[in-house]
Amino acid sequence: MVMLANVVFLESVRRFPKFYRRVKRMLNTALKYFPELSGETVYVGVEKHYEGRADSLNNIVFFNPNKPLSFVTVFHELMHLAVAAMRRKGAKVPASEQYVSIASIARMPAELYDENSIPYIIDEIPEHLKQKIPELCRQALEYRKHRRNYIQYLLKAIK
Repeated sequence: MVMLANVVFLESVRRFPKFYRRVKRMLNTALKYFPELSGETVYVGVEKHYEGRADSLNNIVFFNPNKPLSFVTVFHELMHLAVAAMRRKGAKVPASEQYVSIASIARMPAELYDENSIPYIIDEIPEHLKQKIPELCRQALEYRKHRRNYIQYLLKAIK
């Protein structure tokens, strides 16, 4: 059995009961795909300016209660924490927004991919490719193992 991260909701999140329940439900689903965070404490707070934000130094993810929350955003912010955890253990993993976007979507089952874009990569995904995006992101990460232009590889696969 995979041990999940311990999640602590900051008081700011509890001020929005409906939002709190949604974030809790989504994190319970998403954390299953982040073994790097197993046994760690992940704090959850409120962000008022962006859809999401991560503070990897303090293991905090922030989400905006005034914007619709997507699994893409939840996975993206958790991926920032996972990258930081991997880097603390010596892994040579990029921390760029582009890498985080691709790597986070690559972890998702297709049924959880709930946006029509890849943040920091492409603003609109053709509808007929939407369910294939997580697999295309996995292929791009595999391509990255041998070549540097994995972002261009992904964009070409999408267009």
